[in-house]
Amino acid sequence: MSEDKLKVPIFDGHYEHWSEMMENLLRAKQVWNLIEPGIREPTVGVAQSEAEKKKLEELRQKDLQVKHYLYQAVDRVTFEQILDRKTSKAVWESMQKRFARNERVKKSILQKLRRDFVILEMKANETIPEYFGRVLTISNQMRSNGESMTDVKTVEKILRTLTEKYMYVVVSIEEFKDIDQMFIEELQSTLIVHEQKFKRGEKEEEQALRADAGENFSPRGQAGLVTQTENRNNGLLWFLDSGCSNHMCGNKERFVDLDPAFSNTVKLGNNTRMAVEGKGNLKLMLNGTNYVIRDVYFVLELKNNLLSIGQLQQKGLTFLFQSDICKVFHPEKGLVFQSRMSTNRMYPVSEDARGLTEHKAADECMYSSDDNIAKLWHERLWHISKTSMKTLQQKGMVRNLPDFPIDTSVCEDCMIGKQTKEAIPKSGLWRAGEILELVHSDICGPITPSSHTGKKYFLSFIDDYSRKGCVYLLTEKSQALESFRDFKNKVETETGKKVKALRTDRGENISLMILESFAGNME
Repeated sequence: MSEDKLKVPIFDGHYEHWSEMMENLLRAKQVWNLIEPGIREPTVGVAQSEAEKKKLEELRQKDLQVKHYLYQAVDRVTFEQILDRKTSKAVWESMQKRFARNERVKKSILQKLRRDFVILEMKANETIPEYFGRVLTISNQMRSNGESMTDVKTVEKILRTLTEKYMYVVVSIEEFKDIDQMFIEELQSTLIVHEQKFKRGEKEEEQALRADAGENFSPRGQAGLVTQTENRNNGLLWFLDSGCSNHMCGNKERFVDLDPAFSNTVKLGNNTRMAVEGKGNLKLMLNGTNYVIRDVYFVLELKNNLLSIGQLQQKGLTFLFQSDICKVFHPEKGLVFQSRMSTNRMYPVSEDARGLTEHKAADECMYSSDDNIAKLWHERLWHISKTSMKTLQQKGMVRNLPDFPIDTSVCEDCMIGKQTKEAIPKSGLWRAGEILELVHSDICGPITPSSHTGKKYFLSFIDDYSRKGCVYLLTEKSQALESFRDFKNKVETETGKKVKALRTDRGENISLMILESFAGNME
């Protein structure tokens, strides 16, 4: 950037912001070394070579340039206060002493900001941009006062404190995305998309969906359910639904197997409920291929069939909504099917008519390899052993059981089911490297009977490095904070070191100690 186009940040009273901007400018101009460490003047009486004299003169000329930048950044009143400073380093330090907050003030402000950050929660009537604005305002203030605020910490805070209607979105994000690699902007754009869907769903709640010309529609409810209308499609028409937590079908004849013992209820938009009278698997004929849809709810009163987008995504399918068309892709087979948006902004999926009568050997939804067929039947038959599966095939004991190679891979669910307990590690993954780097603490009680002096609780502190411990006897749990402060003062005085971290089981009183004592005065 040329000198005439250079824009110097103007000091407006907010020193932390201005100093960060100005430091970045001086580093970009490669003159920050004149501030840190500054010009080293020659020792009096020591002769200099011509090269040293020339270099010193060049530094002084550059120093005048840096002073010019600093003078440009301040008003006349501030300029008169720093006019007597001879070097740019002296000007910078003068500004720092006059306007930068001292450490005590910063700690006090930071303690309040930490408390505000802990109690932050999204309000019921608050939009995603509004809530993100509140969180980022406090996060940026904490960062400007010396707190390390990473994107991960902010993302985790937002995911923990969203309102109830976003819970399924949070579960989906935590399941399929690496939160440690997620940017705040990425999370915000994802949640805004879902927020728009919620608003659109509220507007469409009273819309009537027609059942003619290949479209059999009915009003959507709050959870993606439809109310009672005439069933004209005989189960051949389905709707892709992002608000529906489970696949649902109201035609019992469509199920190839059904567990009538399963019972549940589903909630409608008018706060009424429909009974779930079973759960099972059914087949869909799409584009000449027969697929099996698993874990489908049988809801007798339901007049339109629903495919849960959430369940299909869990099976590895990807959905692309673009130009009024929803395309569904399999990670290996590519495009499986697509649906065009109807006039009332729904995505119907029309099944082939022969899908009601054909019963080909089908696999899990959108899977057809021999390995997956073996896995499907292994799960379908309650994780039967490989020997028993082979016996069923050889003796023809199961109707329509296809002939497939026995799966020799290890079933993770079977291994977990047989495991009685996880192995206990012989040592921790991390140990403290010095005294008071990590202190373990816990409260035990109330103990019956109490001691002769009425003590009913004891609070323990154990140093991770030295394994030395200290125990306090308490009458009430509320004395934990006072005991912690006493312990902290004693051990820090004796050792000359600071308590850096306290590990607890997240009890209420211990959490209070961390919030009130750690937040403000621990280094």
